[in-house]
Amino acid sequence: MTMVVAQKYSPDRFFIAPQQVRLSFLMNHWRSARAAGTILLPEEQAELESLTEAELYASGERAGAMADELRSQSPRLQLQLARGIIRNLST
Repeated sequence: MTMVVAQKYSPDRFFIAPQQVRLSFLMNHWRSARAAGTILLPEEQAELESLTEAELYASGERAGAMADELRSQSPRLQLQLARGIIRNLST
């Protein structure tokens, strides 16, 4: 059994609005620089990489929180997890 979750990209407790705004700005700036054949300033590149890593980490935390929520609300899911039918999403 495979579970696929599609989630709208919006601020949450794992990756807050100012981080999203800044990541979006830097991604657009990076695309413009690439199209122009230039690169970001080292400080901007470092910030972009840091925010990208933070969003990746946040996605893992978000998935873990969703798995915890599902486990707490669904006895059937708990049984399937116990039997190993569904892999533990939080590890």
